[in-house]
Amino acid sequence: MSIFIYIAAPGTESIYILKLSQKKYLTKIQQINTEGEPQPILLLPEKNLLYVGIRPKNRIDTYYIDNEKKIYKVHSIQLEYPINHISTDQTKNFLFCSSYHGNLIYLISLNHFGYPEHILFTIKNIYGCHFSQVDIENKILFSTALKENKIYMHKISEMIENNTINFKKHLIMGKNSGPRHLSFHPTKKYLYSINEFNGTVDVINIHNMENINIIQNINMLPIEYTGKFWGADIHITQCGKFLYATDRSANILTVFSVHEVFGTLKIINHYITEKQPRSFHIDHNDQYLFIVGQQSNSLTVYHMNDKTGLLHFLNNFSINNNPLWVTTY
Repeated sequence: MSIFIYIAAPGTESIYILKLSQKKYLTKIQQINTEGEPQPILLLPEKNLLYVGIRPKNRIDTYYIDNEKKIYKVHSIQLEYPINHISTDQTKNFLFCSSYHGNLIYLISLNHFGYPEHILFTIKNIYGCHFSQVDIENKILFSTALKENKIYMHKISEMIENNTINFKKHLIMGKNSGPRHLSFHPTKKYLYSINEFNGTVDVINIHNMENINIIQNINMLPIEYTGKFWGADIHITQCGKFLYATDRSANILTVFSVHEVFGTLKIINHYITEKQPRSFHIDHNDQYLFIVGQQSNSLTVYHMNDKTGLLHFLNNFSINNNPLWVTTY
């Protein structure tokens, strides 16, 4: 079965769509101008939609995905601030849009077509907000405050039903760590945070909301690495056995094994990968990992070994220029 790859490239104000065939060949099937710089993207397969955050004229554009997996724009909504990350709640009725520059999160309702309709609520004063996502049970919104070295937690029912925030907690992370992106373990017990400024990943126990705590902090780069740290992205497999994280200065993709009981991490391997790897994506079958490099201007596809978590290079494709985000259908 073919996989379709969607890549946001702000340098050319384009979205590229590639096809990975059953024989593992990569071909471009569409390149569409976005009339602005596309940055975060989110694919909603339930409604065949692709959401794209655009700057500098800040907005979210919605694209419909047709039967050939090509896209065309169907809707747009203006925003005051640029956004860095887009996610949905588990019901697919709301968007959460994080703004690093605005230090806030937009809660946006989706109409029956799946188009962003209204900004229902704005969570303010989350300084350096780079990421926000609800937990698997659809109860708590977790968000990173990179400038504060904190992770915030908000009860989404209060925002949606009452347009207010009464429940608000935060977890203080390591000094000058810069929590950037998060990934939830499928057992719902653990949360993983990649830290932009100190080259580490934190393992957080979230099983009991009254006693959330960091249970491990692990260096993600080789011992001999002496350069600057610039952590970027983090994802766990659907099976919960392996976790992957990237650093943009070292150009390294790190593979961890995940303890099946305690959720803690152990490094399996490091891979030199795309230059300045800001974003990567794992397909829903845990078969392939797709990663883009902002400075190498290309996409690499790896096959994932489901028993060891190790990666095998499959193919590479040139993307001009500055590919920033990648996802698949």
